[in-house]
Amino acid sequence: ASNPIETFMGASNIFASNLGSSAWETSTAKSGFIGYKLKNTGATVKFLLKAGKYAKITLGSVGDDATLKKDEVSSTITQKKGDNEETIVPPIYAADDMVVSLITSSNQTVTLKKIEIYDLSIELPCVGGLGTYYHGSKDLDFSSCSAKAYVVTAITSSSVTLTEVKKVPTGEGVIIKGASQGETVNVLTTTMTSGEITAFYDLGSKLYAGPTTVGSDGQWYGLSKTDGKFHPLKKGVEIPANKAYLKGTDVPASANFLSLDFGEGEGSEATGIESVENHKVVSNNVFYNLAGQQVAQPTKGLYIVNGKKVIIK
Repeated sequence: ASNPIETFMGASNIFASNLGSSAWETSTAKSGFIGYKLKNTGATVKFLLKAGKYAKITLGSVGDDATLKKDEVSSTITQKKGDNEETIVPPIYAADDMVVSLITSSNQTVTLKKIEIYDLSIELPCVGGLGTYYHGSKDLDFSSCSAKAYVVTAITSSSVTLTEVKKVPTGEGVIIKGASQGETVNVLTTTMTSGEITAFYDLGSKLYAGPTTVGSDGQWYGLSKTDGKFHPLKKGVEIPANKAYLKGTDVPASANFLSLDFGEGEGSEATGIESVENHKVVSNNVFYNLAGQQVAQPTKGLYIVNGKKVIIK
């Protein structure tokens, strides 16, 4: 087959040496990974990693060791050989333009699964693989990201309605949903067109971007690490940089915690709240039902008080 490197990244960044047509073939290893076998002694793939970019190389689980060169500094990649395993080379960062080379050793074969180029990594600290984020100087592009980005387009006393977006203008907050708590997702930056920016603002997002201090204009809300819902924030608490929040002027006064409505049947039951993306929650000794509505005279049942479950028997 012909060299399929453009499958992995932009062909304009690729230049390859010692790769005849016989150097590539589709791999159907017993692990089930589909990639390309880089074979022949000393077969090499080279690509230019531009300054400020990261590269992540993923190799299939069945294959031999290879050499990775960052400019002229060499290191050995030892591939995992077990079934259903893959080898992810530690992310490569280019402070300046850098030539990266993947080279086979003598009479060995390397299965190349993917090369990803990205600009920044975002950690998702909340249950359910959730987190809030904004970038202060770059537009973001989630089109090829493993996670999805959402804006808040409506708020009730018990939930927020989310709308997925692919691109996000500089300084605008989003909720990101990945696969699991603590996951790190890789995101590209971009330059949005005026039409793309207008379309984003037409959604009327109700997320605000930090850093700032929680004010007194209604009850502000932050995303909880422990249950992935929005909970009240104390007045005067500092909201860190690169985090987003909801302002009290947009939230009904009767609300307590706010579930996330992805429009996909997703959600989670309430659990105790310990921290809200590095913020502290409000302590007010008021009872709320599981719909987030305040209850003046609670009877038997399950309630939320100060962000924790309370059962009245």
